[in-house]
Formats: sequence, structure tokens, C-alpha cells
Amino acid sequence: MTCDVCGHEQDRGRFCGRCGAKVAPPVDEAGAPSGTAAATRRLRLPGWSPAILLLALVVVSWGVARLVTPSAGDEVGVGTPQGPTDRSALRPASPTADPDPETTPAGPVFRDGTGTVLLFDDGTTGALALDLDTGTTERIELPGQRAGDQPYRLWRLGDRVVVGWGEILAVAPGTDAEPRTLGQATVFLPAADPEQLWLVDHAGPVDGSASTWTLIDAEGRVVASTDSVPGYEPLRGIPGGLALRDEAGRVWRYDLEEDVVVEASAEGTPGWIGDVTREHVAWCTEDPCRSITISSAAATQAASVGDGARFSEDHVWLSPDGAWLAAVVAIDVGGGTDRRLRIYDVASGGVLADAQLPLGTAYGTWDVGGKQFFSWVHFVGGGSGAPALLSRWSRGDAIEQVDVRGLGVEGVYRVVALPRVGGPGVVVTARGACPESERSDAMGSLPAWRGEQIHVALPRSAPADVPEQLWVGIPGADSGTTVTLSAQLVDDDVRAGFRLDDRSDWQTEFRLRSGMRTASGFPPHWAVASRFPAPGCWAVTVSTGELTETVTVELRFDE
Repeated sequence: MTCDVCGHEQDRGRFCGRCGAKVAPPVDEAGAPSGTAAATRRLRLPGWSPAILLLALVVVSWGVARLVTPSAGDEVGVGTPQGPTDRSALRPASPTADPDPETTPAGPVFRDGTGTVLLFDDGTTGALALDLDTGTTERIELPGQRAGDQPYRLWRLGDRVVVGWGEILAVAPGTDAEPRTLGQATVFLPAADPEQLWLVDHAGPVDGSASTWTLIDAEGRVVASTDSVPGYEPLRGIPGGLALRDEAGRVWRYDLEEDVVVEASAEGTPGWIGDVTREHVAWCTEDPCRSITISSAAATQAASVGDGARFSEDHVWLSPDGAWLAAVVAIDVGGGTDRRLRIYDVASGGVLADAQLPLGTAYGTWDVGGKQFFSWVHFVGGGSGAPALLSRWSRGDAIEQVDVRGLGVEGVYRVVALPRVGGPGVVVTARGACPESERSDAMGSLPAWRGEQIHVALPRSAPADVPEQLWVGIPGADSGTTVTLSAQLVDDDVRAGFRLDDRSDWQTEFRLRSGMRTASGFPPHWAVASRFPAPGCWAVTVSTGELTETVTVELRFDE
């Protein structure tokens, strides 16, 4: 094994004997690290036959433009793979100098705009940022990131990414925003809510010692905290609590509200959990796994996805709304295995899109809105300059694939998609530090922010939806209070529109002389229809005869 940091060669060990950096273990033919306990527990994909492997090498090396579309004789929604587009001319990141933003960019990676920057975790102190819409790359340092054996190295939390162990930080890469300390803990684990995170802090050695499990929000505020349950290892957050594994390898559910460990599902204990969203859990009980069950948060509804292909634990990705499942699967073909990227419709269980993948470690990520899926595979055993296949699905029955070996990305430990902001040739991987006002809990369960006296809520069914209503709460207001409302995009002249109903015209400065509501758990409040023309940092100004306050909120939604 060769250390990617200092070049030191060694036969064994997870960390470099010279510089201490984590060393990528040998990769088996399934694309998973070999010689580890995790590798023996997870699904292994049998190797390709020599003939199939030779054919794959020829197809990939041709660099023919690849767009997967169904052929006339195929099943509906199943594509026939062709060669990937050769993008080996993409400008690679320089290890010694920052890329010049004035340099003519290499051009879009995919045919259509994605609005996305991909972060490739390099296993050390930073990441390579790839702007998919300009083809430019930039090596970015991630403050707090370092080599280690933590279960998760890089995780998206809102528009920031979480890194570190010991001190857990939320970083806005590509901006001047200061890292935000989320807490002191041994490691972090993803929560079901994309705006929350679990911190696991061990009192002593990680194996077998007591620990504290703390759920926090994106600002580092504690939502809940509990002592660990002896005999159980926390795996990751799930709706309503944590997924745990016992000493026999079985998976259980810790119910945070009831403070009790229960079976992971009424339908049987899953062998592993593939992915989790705010409302859904994707899991499997079979070995080998040929069917993925997607359960609702209340475990009262379940859907099954599977067509005979074999699934593996680390290669299952649910869209944020739970509507689609992306998976790298294995299909037995003759004496070998065909490796595929498939997008499944959860409601029907059918295949929406399908494409062939080479052998190699695969990583995947949905964009923030859950409308696009990206996967990355570096051809195993190919060494430097071997094909690196980047795939994109954006609804429909096609998966677009591009050979991006020119990026020089080889030692990847995770891929994360972030929104892209900035002009051509500029790599910016997050919206940056929107000076949001303080969050408010005065508006029930609605997402809300507050000034000194004004509370503003924006109800919507999903984080990626455009808010269609805005609620204003003012403690102490009465039916005689007149409210004037406006909202403007910070550092821009774009304004939001408001109206009471479909019969009214949209107004950028809206006055409310009546319509105040009262309800238990809410201050006196008004609700109006809203129209926000673009995502971003919005300053909402509310005036009465006695006060004027501006509440700032950051809106993220699909335009």
C-alpha cells in the first residue's frame, strides 16, 4: 500500500508509518476494502470474467460520449449503456498554487447546468471541489479536518459540511465564513433531519466504554441528550432516534422520546441500514440482499424495491423526499457479474434508469434539492490515469456518464454535493454566511426566526419547496394592529410578493389591517400568501405603528 500523502510504501496497517495519514486498504473486486471485518460482513460482488473485464476496459478507454437511453427491445426505463464522454482534458487542481479564476474554464462537465459543486474528500485535511457547470477544480482546506478512523469524515449539514473528531466543526468551504464549532465529541453521526447531527462522546476507550449521545441542530444547540445504552453501538440517526447494533450484529432502534430500545421494525430486524431521510429508512434483512425495504418514520408503511439484483450496505442512497432510491447493484451474468447504477421509483419499485459501472469503490450523493443524483467510481487496479467515471441522473430514463480522469482524483473517501454560487470560472461551494436571525420556537412546529419582538415563519412540506405562505407573529398585538410587510433579497433589488388570496394582486409592500389569528401555543399572528422569486438570503421587514424590525432568513429551494 502506498500513502497518498508522503508516498511511503508499507505492507499493512491503516495508517502511514511515516506521516500517520490514513492509508487506503487494498480493494477487492467488489470495490470494498479487503482484509477487514467490515469487508467480510458486507456484500461482496464476484469478479468479472476476463472477457467482460476486457470489454469494459475497451469501452471506457474509448471515451465515447455516453448517454444511457432505453433501446426499443428493453424494458421500459432500462437503458443500454454506451461509452462515457471523455473529459480527460478537464483542468486538474494544482497542489502548489490556487487555480486562476480568470483562466478560461474547461467547460461544463455535463450537457445541462447542474447548479452543483462536488466535494471529493481526499482523506487528509481538505477536499477537491469540482464545479460541474464550469469544469474547474480547486483544492480546498477544511479547517478541523484531519486523518482518522471516524465512521463519517464529511457530511452535509444545511449548506455547510461537518468535519473533524474531538472538536466537531461546520465549515462553509470556498467562503470566508468562520468555521462553526458544533461541540466536543469523539465522533459525529448523521441524524435523520438534514439540519441536525448526533454527537457521540466516549468517556474512555471507544470500544466498550460508556458514552453520551447528543442531538444538536445546525447551530450547535442541544436538542436532546442521553447516556449510552450498554451493549449497543450507535450507527446513525433515524427518524425519532438512533439505529443501534448489538454485540450479535443485530440492528435495533433507540426511541428517543420513550427512552427505550425496540426492534428496528415490526416486520423484522434489519441486517443493515442503507440510508435514512427525515421520514424514511432503507434497510435489508437478506444475505445476500436482493430487496430493499423503505419504511416510513412511523413504520406503518413500507415499500419494497428489488428486481433480483444484489444490493450492498454502503451503496444505497435515498432521495431526501424518499421518492427515489439510487443503488449500485450486482447482476449475475454467465460466469461473472455485471455492476450497475440503477435509479428506482420507490412507489412502484420499478427501474427508472440504468447504467453499467466499472469495478472500483463507488460513492454517491443527492443534491440538496433531491432532484439530481451523482456517483463517482475510480477504476480499480488502474492506478494513476485510469478512468474515473462520474454519473448523473436528473429524472427521466437516462444516466449521463463522463470520464473525468484528468481531475487527478484517486484517493476519495466521500463525495458531497453542495449548491453552486458564483460566476463562470469561480468555484464557490456554499452560499456562505447568511446572517440569519435567531431561530424562534414561538410559532409552534413551524420553521421560524425572530427579531426582538417579531416572529416570522415559513411553512412548507419539504426544505426544497418554495414557501407559499409567510406567517408573522407579534406578541401583544390585537385586532386593531396594522402590519406592513415587505421582503427583499439581501444585496439585491429582488423583492418578494404577498397577497391574501387568489383574487388579489401581488404586492411588494403589503398592508394588513385585519385577519389576525389566535391559537394555543402561538402569539397573535397573520398568514399571507407569499411569492419568493429566488433562493437566497431574504430580509423580511415588519412594521406596526410602534415598531419596525427586520428578520433575516436563508431560503433554499428549487427554482
